[in-house]
Amino acid sequence: MTEPTHNGERPNLQVLLIEESPTALAIRRQELQHAGWIEIVGEATSSQNALALFFQLKPQAVIVSTCLSVQSGLEVLRCIKRVFPQCPVVLTIRQSDSFVTEAARLLGATAVCCLSDHPAQLVRILEGLDIKPGMAN
Repeated sequence: MTEPTHNGERPNLQVLLIEESPTALAIRRQELQHAGWIEIVGEATSSQNALALFFQLKPQAVIVSTCLSVQSGLEVLRCIKRVFPQCPVVLTIRQSDSFVTEAARLLGATAVCCLSDHPAQLVRILEGLDIKPGMAN
């Protein structure tokens, strides 16, 4: 299988984006798509939809907000890591919180990104991922 590429340089990274707020989801989508090599393959605004989409799409990476209804982003992280421990999951938080950051790391988060940081921080985290073709499939 040939991996899609952006300008023939690097393979596109297929990402599932999970954010409760439609406004925040649109902002995050725009930030990520601006990079040119990040492909948003699915979006969810609830934990139930997020998990269903994850198992359907099997993205190469997941970005999940801690602020979700019913189950928190930490619980979504736990569910994903239980089934696909190799899938990179980046947890986003609105403001720095050492308790949430430590809990995320213990649950296997690849990184925690504080949204009050520079918008390019999330893209830089994704750039650092070591993704192999077909990794989540």
